Amino acid sequence: MNRKYISLPGSAALIFGTFLPLVTVPFFGGFAYINGDGKIIVALAIIGAILALFNLTVFASLTAWLSMAVLCFTWWNVSHAAMPDNVIAQALIRSIQPGAGAATLVLGFFIMVVAAALPKEERL
Repeated sequence: MNRKYISLPGSAALIFGTFLPLVTVPFFGGFAYINGDGKIIVALAIIGAILALFNLTVFASLTAWLSMAVLCFTWWNVSHAAMPDNVIAQALIRSIQPGAGAATLVLGFFIMVVAAALPKEERL
């Protein structure tokens, strides 16, 4: 199987994951990633899909690594938010959990990296 056919669903998962809730907060629900840095991940996923169409899956995996860096940066900012003095607000910040969008983004990342790591198929 051609590596681009494995890499393209990874790009689609990166795009789809930005529209799902990145984090869920009790009493407030989930917050989609597209409203923040998700636009950067969508742009990187589109570039990765275009590169994969031209059988440049190694370079497409670089866009996946950049997307994961953006996701890690966002998660760091969310999890290390400044703690307010209010006890209730502190409890809400500590109760933030990853949503379905985070899992979908990580899955898309792994699919694209594995696609780039597969051996090239030989043509006779």
